[in-house]
Amino acid sequence: MREADRLVARTLRDGGPWPVALAAAVLGGAALQLALPYALGRAIDALVAGTPARNGWLAVCALLVAGVVVAGLATAVSLAADLPQEPGPVPALATAVLVGSALRALPPVPAAFIAAGGVAVVALTWLSGLTAVTTLATGLMAGALVLGPVLRLFGGGRRS
Repeated sequence: MREADRLVARTLRDGGPWPVALAAAVLGGAALQLALPYALGRAIDALVAGTPARNGWLAVCALLVAGVVVAGLATAVSLAADLPQEPGPVPALATAVLVGSALRALPPVPAAFIAAGGVAVVALTWLSGLTAVTTLATGLMAGALVLGPVLRLFGGGRRS
């Protein structure tokens, strides 16, 4: 066994429950972020069709967004406690896709609420300072805030 392998094994052994909790949080957050675009598409389809009450996708989407928020809060706590950070480009992209899709296809009031939440999340990432991830998140959000309404204006939004 190499020295690096022994170091990893010792860290896992001596870390108590924290390595398992970190792995569960990262894998759970990734699963939520991968499921979110699918659920969001199904929820938007239900809203456009006028059947959100008969379709559970809106509730699933809300739960997934809440899960992503919890994962984001866990990342913020780990930053405040100076713990190792998870990679942030995937949540930045997921948030930008959510905001851009909402601005393109949802009615104005729900779209504005989703956009405001996305902007707040990106603004809070700047608490960690200027990093590549904060710059990427800001650029992706700016693109979503511009492209969502442009696609709606030029007929890219769904019509019932």
